[in-house]
Amino acid sequence: MSVGTFPLALVDLPSAHEVFVANQGSANVSVINATSDSVTATVAVGADPGALAYDAVVGLVLVPHIGFRTNVTPINASSDTTLPGFPAALPTGVTADTRTGSVVVANLTSNVSVWDPSTGNLSSFPLGYHIYSLMALPGGGFLAGDGGNGALYLVGAPQALPLDNATFRAQPFLVENGSAAQWAANASAGTGPLTFRYAGLPPGCASANATSVSCSPTRVGTYPTYANISDTAGSSARLEAVVWTSAGYPVWVNETGLPAGTEWWLNLSGQGSRSTAGVSINLVAPNGTYAFVATPADAHLRAVAGSFSVLGGKAALLLAFPSAGYTVTFDATGLPYGIAWGVGLSTGAVARSVTSTASLDLPNGTFGYVPWSVDPTWGAAAGLVYVAGAAVVVSLTFAPVEYPVRVTAQGLPTGTGWYVTIPGHPTSSSTSAVIAVNLTNASYTFSASSAATGARTINGTFVVDGAPVDLTLSFAAAAYSVTFQERGLVAAAPWWANVTGVANLSSTAVTIGFTLVNGTYAFSAGGPAGTMAAPSTGHLTIAGAAVIEAVNFTSASGTVPALVVVGFAATPDPVVATEATNFTVTVSGGVTPYSFSYTDLPGGCVGANAPRLDCRPSGPGAFDVFVTVRDPAGQVTTANTSLTVLNQTPCACESIATPQGPAPTWGTWEVALLLVGGVALGLVIAVVALRRRRRQPPPTGSHPQGEHEETPWPDGAGELVDADPGGASG
Repeated sequence: MSVGTFPLALVDLPSAHEVFVANQGSANVSVINATSDSVTATVAVGADPGALAYDAVVGLVLVPHIGFRTNVTPINASSDTTLPGFPAALPTGVTADTRTGSVVVANLTSNVSVWDPSTGNLSSFPLGYHIYSLMALPGGGFLAGDGGNGALYLVGAPQALPLDNATFRAQPFLVENGSAAQWAANASAGTGPLTFRYAGLPPGCASANATSVSCSPTRVGTYPTYANISDTAGSSARLEAVVWTSAGYPVWVNETGLPAGTEWWLNLSGQGSRSTAGVSINLVAPNGTYAFVATPADAHLRAVAGSFSVLGGKAALLLAFPSAGYTVTFDATGLPYGIAWGVGLSTGAVARSVTSTASLDLPNGTFGYVPWSVDPTWGAAAGLVYVAGAAVVVSLTFAPVEYPVRVTAQGLPTGTGWYVTIPGHPTSSSTSAVIAVNLTNASYTFSASSAATGARTINGTFVVDGAPVDLTLSFAAAAYSVTFQERGLVAAAPWWANVTGVANLSSTAVTIGFTLVNGTYAFSAGGPAGTMAAPSTGHLTIAGAAVIEAVNFTSASGTVPALVVVGFAATPDPVVATEATNFTVTVSGGVTPYSFSYTDLPGGCVGANAPRLDCRPSGPGAFDVFVTVRDPAGQVTTANTSLTVLNQTPCACESIATPQGPAPTWGTWEVALLLVGGVALGLVIAVVALRRRRRQPPPTGSHPQGEHEETPWPDGAGELVDADPGGASG
């Protein structure tokens, strides 16, 4: 019976009188009624279903996805529907423990997975090298076949596996006293139901045998809490999570604008004061609104004051200290009139201007600065400004920005000199691999050359647009593709091609490719044992163009079977015009793939390069159709067949039955008289018919198939005469 594509494995369900078949090619499972020998359901399961097993304890058909897949799909055998799958590590086989129903999966990754259908727990334990097959034993346990080591393992009932992937967390880890908190634990694997116990919970919280505990702590403090997870086999896991309950929430206060290393103080209403020489002060405060004053230790810098609120969660405050100290003036030249510009300071401060000067106040110290312009094609050099108890003036010179252009040479012998010429700029030369120049924004042409033998001159263009440019130039001679193309091997057969001194490549595809510069190269080619390549050795010449080299494979004996057309026929034959028929060619011998061409086809039939040609002849006639078959070895053979195309379906007329009974006895005279009378009667009938035909008008419409149409014409005497005077129509 017909099931899916590439049926690979099956499992019998005797109690249900059903057989499940895994169809690897069509990614589904067929359900066959063993009583009626018919497919009753098709279950889509995903790519590459492989070896099947039936878990009679829980009524599941297990479908591992082979072919380097990573999952197993269960099918409910009573409803023919899939259930959520579970992961596996390159599964190759599956079975089920006959007593517990635990599912055991063989993996190529040197281990065996165990899945508990009742709890969903999944774990694994190491076994062998490459486990390919499993078989459940009637009393429990299973046999495992190790294809990697060539061994067979006898394993007891799936082991009580240790807990795996246990997790435990508290959320949030920082909670205000009296607010809700939750502790959640989980684990995979284990045997039987899991037991959860919690210890170290803060006051107001109690342990429970559940995956999570929710409560509201009633006392401020730090609480290391523990989750103890255990199973019925005695395996256990102990994990820790720390919760901090406080009378308030964390507050992060960060500053900007102060010179690095400047000490500052934060005075907070009701919370006292704190200081730091860094950029951040952290504290804890309950819900409420707080006034603050932030004061720098440097008397030249001004303080910052304000307020903030804590509302049921952490708070962050950014203090921006205003500029203070001594005036620093940046005096710019070179910029076109009206272009906005500025200077960024290492303190984070920025001075902006549309005139020739920009100013800001800085305390004593050393500060870095970077000039900028809204027109990125103009720039000035960065530097340092020193403030020492007095105002400072810094001169800036803006000029068109130059960006590095880095040109890298490839294909030249080490130490070879080469040159790059850019019109309007001096020629640059080097004996290293890199030439670097600085250029402003623009489009450029260039020419690069070298005195090295065979090196080519390279001309091109590039654009500098507000960023560095990297150019890589190859002075090596141009390279061209060389393709070896096999003919005569079966699909996916391994073969190889070697270009001496270049590479030796192998493939199961039809072609093998190389890239070579101009020159002449020796090559060799070969294929599987029992085959012979032609040519097996030779030379290739590359002269400025791609090359394709065909390699024909034959049997090792060196003979190629004769190309023969075994059969060529049209079916059906005869056929009524406009109805379907097909020409089918059967070929043996030669070298595949074959090519086909057809000639003398009926109207309405179009030739194609195929062993079967389907068409609908457009008109009646008798046709002698020819087919020509060729193979890559150069053999050619032809064959022909006939096809009769009718104008309409032939009449299926009944024959007149001959009366039965004894034959009469005739004498000599009776026979003679009968013959004379029959001849005379026939002459009379013919004369009458001829005269009647001459006197009747021409018939209208079409004639029955097979009759000859006669058309009367007037003769010289004005009477109608037969258009067929020879009497061809009888």
